[in-house]
Amino acid sequence: YDGEFNNVMVKVGGTYVMGSATAGNEDLNAWTLGAQVGYNGFRFGGGYTDQGDSNAATVTTDDDISSWNIGATYENGPWGVGVSYLDVDFDDNGTAGTLGVGTPVGTGGDYTAWAVGGTYTVAPGLTVGADLAMFDRNATGTADDQDGYVLVTDVTAAF
Repeated sequence: YDGEFNNVMVKVGGTYVMGSATAGNEDLNAWTLGAQVGYNGFRFGGGYTDQGDSNAATVTTDDDISSWNIGATYENGPWGVGVSYLDVDFDDNGTAGTLGVGTPVGTGGDYTAWAVGGTYTVAPGLTVGADLAMFDRNATGTADDQDGYVLVTDVTAAF
């Protein structure tokens, strides 16, 4: 749903995904809900995802993965700033790669990330920006915990 009431923007959405997995893995069964509210340059939003034990080995128990996130942005003229937070919870045997990509980083535990960023519109069609994200992965399995940061800068030209 996407609507506006008395200059207040409202967006609400959700998904449900299902599918068959390869032999030896659980079928895909995941859902998500999210919402966003905006007023006078401010936007606030959040969401929740539950992917259950999707695509985990059928012989593994306690392997569910769920997450939630929140964020806020403010735009005023050519400037824009934002902040967000993500929290992922892995059951005792829940396994994930680094942000879902690559070699698994451990089983169980949690993953959290904070991000802040800003943009500036230099001219129509030309925007510069920077984002800083800090993450922390605390695994309950045998893998080492991981933490760090990512700094991204960008220049966008739209014709």
